[in-house]
Order: sequence, then C-alpha cells, then structure tokens
Amino acid sequence: MNHRTVLGWVLLLSSLAPATLFGQAKPAPPPAAVSALDKPYPTDGREFALEINRRLEKGTPEQKAVNKAFILAWVDRRFGTAELERLAAQANLMLKRGLKTWPHIAYHLASVSATVSPATQITVPLPQYLAFTDTALARLSAPALDKTFNLLHGFLSTGVMRRPGSTLYRFRFQRIDAQLAFSPSGEYPVLNISKAYFSLVNGTDSVAIYDAAGELDLELRRFKGTYGKYDYETLKLPQGEIVVNLYRYQCDVNKTGLKADSATLFWRGVSVKPEPGTFEEPVEHLSSVQAALTPVFRSFDRKVELKNVQRGVDFTGGFELRGL
Repeated sequence: MNHRTVLGWVLLLSSLAPATLFGQAKPAPPPAAVSALDKPYPTDGREFALEINRRLEKGTPEQKAVNKAFILAWVDRRFGTAELERLAAQANLMLKRGLKTWPHIAYHLASVSATVSPATQITVPLPQYLAFTDTALARLSAPALDKTFNLLHGFLSTGVMRRPGSTLYRFRFQRIDAQLAFSPSGEYPVLNISKAYFSLVNGTDSVAIYDAAGELDLELRRFKGTYGKYDYETLKLPQGEIVVNLYRYQCDVNKTGLKADSATLFWRGVSVKPEPGTFEEPVEHLSSVQAALTPVFRSFDRKVELKNVQRGVDFTGGFELRGL
C-alpha cells in the first residue's frame, strides 16, 4: 500500500460521523437548569433585599413568614447597606457551594432577623454572627453548612431546644447574651452564653436556672454550665430563703434532669455559711411522695453547722436536703 492509498483511508475515516464508527453518539448533557429561586443575587444591598422579597413573598406560609421578618428588619433599618451587601455576598457564595435559597439562604436570613429583633430572647451581635457565617462558608462542607444553618435557625428564632420525638421535654432559654463559636470538632455551632434564664420543662414539671453561664452545644443538645442559680422559691418558699449556686453542671435534652458536681447551698437563718456539695434535679413525672424528695443537695462536709433547723434545734453533721 503506497502513501496515496493510506491518505485515502484517512480521508474516508475522517468523513464518517462518530455514530458510523462507534455506534450512536451520545449528545452532550444539557447544563443543569437553575430554578428561579436559585439564580445569583444582585450585589447591591437594596436590590438584594428586593430580590429576596420577590422570590419568597408568594411562597409557602413558612417562606412568607421568613420573608416578612427579613423585610421588616430592613425597613426598620435594623441593619444598613454594608450589612445587606455582605448578606448578598454570603447568599451568592452559598449558591456556589451548592446550597439553595430555600431553605438555606432563607434560614440564614431568618437567623439574622432574629438577632436584630427587639423581641429576641437570644442576643448575638450581628457583626459576630456575620463573621461566624463567613468562616463557616470558608471551612465547612456543604452537608455541614446545611446542618449549621438548620441548627441556628431552629434555635435563634425560638430559644427552644426539644428532645427529638418528644413534645414534653425541652429547654427554653430566655434573655441570653451569646457568642457564636465552633464545636471542638469545628463542624457545627455552639453558643457561649451568659446572664441567661432558662428552664427545663417536662410536661407540667419544670426547673428554672437564673444567671446561667456556660456552653450550649446545638448539635448534641447539651448545656455545660459554669454558673447558675437555683432558688427554692419554685417550691413555694419565699424568694432567697434557700438558694443553690451551681458551678459545674450539665443538662442534656436527650436525657432528663440537671446534675451539678459542684454547688453551694445557702439557707437563710439556718446555714452558718454557704455549704459546698452536689445538686441534682431529675425533672421527671413523679408521684407526690417521690416529688417530695427532689431536688437533692448533698454536702461535702460531714461537720455542717445548721441553726434552728426546727425551733430551738441545732444540727452538726453530714447534711442532705431532699425536697422540702
């Protein structure tokens, strides 16, 4: 075969369609369609707010509620142009990371609206929340981002944390000053809180903690307290008559009750000084007899001095207070 014959075969093969050579050719897949909800947002703050309104105002009742809260915060000037432009940039980055306007961007905006609302129970400074979001978008995977925005929206907008599958047991936080941080694993958010009032509710039974400080883990649904106060006024005593200061305690919404490994009890007119010990409150549905035996304080000291435990009766020894 001479070079002319070879050239003829090359020209013949090149003239054939790919389908003739290798079977039916597969057409290139069309680019994935982008829904109207998930097209890029304007970078201008005002235009971003208007576009959010256009995309959510005719949606589901939940979408409408999120939109209404966000637009109200904008109209009331609870954040300015710089914050809106930052939110627009974050929204566009979320889209690039594979997240959606609904629910991810909407939940993010709902959390922002909650932090600036005059009625909020969970006070997180807006600059700190936006900085946390920037860091999250830079370091977390799309599934971790999905969980993060769901966790923040679920708690910041309500202050309530529930046990999965239960309508009875929950934490309810009020009047919290909080700072957002990452968990030790760096994969989900925790709140470092101070000056908080929170209650553990189990049906009709509850226990309240005042001036609470500690770390609230939104993923594990657990609060590790470093300080708080329990007042026996909840058991119908005069306010301040018996007070327990809690220094190292834990509450877990997946379990029931509160347990403090370090606490001090002061009994007005009875204890000579604050007594260190442990404290436990089960917060369970108990019979009247069992309920009379909770909460439980146990002193570390075996030589506690108590005055006028009953009229004219003093006491020295190990001390355990069960209920009243």
